[in-house]
Amino acid sequence: MKSKVVKITEFTVYDDLVLHEASTRLKELGVTDTTTYKEAPHKCKECQSAKIVSVEVLGALDEPLFWMCDSCEVIYLKFDENRTENLLERSSKCWTNTYDWEIYMKETN
Repeated sequence: MKSKVVKITEFTVYDDLVLHEASTRLKELGVTDTTTYKEAPHKCKECQSAKIVSVEVLGALDEPLFWMCDSCEVIYLKFDENRTENLLERSSKCWTNTYDWEIYMKETN
């Protein structure tokens, strides 16, 4: 059986997702609905946009960790709450240097 190939459209570090300090990693990201979606939702429950992208978080997995509405940035879980919390905890220790990214150099020149 062939698995569906998901194109990664967003790649980020945990710190870039944090909205505010909170008691859990998911609350820090503003996640209120912990319903899981194995496949990307067809449209956003908040704004009804069909622009749902996959998000890979550096240090969490070698595959997308979330689905995100590209319009209003609501996050939808791909995995259950406990697994996602554990993966976010692991990824929270990762960082990157923007100067190492070729695209940063192009944008600043």
